[in-house]
Amino acid sequence: MAADSQNSKVNWQKISVHAVTSDNLVSSPDFFEKAAAVASSKKAAINLRAHRLGGRRLFEIALKLRKITTAAGTPLVVAGRVDVAIAAGADAVQLGAHTVPLEAAAELCGKHGKKFGYSCHSVQEVVAA
Repeated sequence: MAADSQNSKVNWQKISVHAVTSDNLVSSPDFFEKAAAVASSKKAAINLRAHRLGGRRLFEIALKLRKITTAAGTPLVVAGRVDVAIAAGADAVQLGAHTVPLEAAAELCGKHGKKFGYSCHSVQEVVAA
C-alpha cells in the first residue's frame, strides 16, 4: 500500500540540498541509516535515483525512504519513474530526456498532486522541453 504524499507539508524553500542516490549507494548495507541522517538535517530532499534497478525494487526502497522522510519532515523525490513516485507517495518526480514526455508527466503528476522537475543537459533538450 502506498504512503500518502506530504506535498502540502513540505516547505520547499527550506530545502537547499538534493541528496541524489545512485545504484551503488542504495545497495550499501548502511544506506537507510545514511538516508535518515541526511533527512534529519531538514535541509535536504532525498532524490532516489537508481536507474539500473527494476520497478519493484525501486518501489520497495522508495517506500522505506518515504517512512524516513515523512518522520523527518523532508521531501522524497523519485528520479525517472512517475509510476513509482505516485505509488510510493513521493513528493515529486525528477524527469529527463529519456523518461515519459513532459505532457504525460504533467497530467499524471497533476492528477496525483506531485511536483515534477525536468533535467536538461543541452540546448536541444531545453528547446524540446
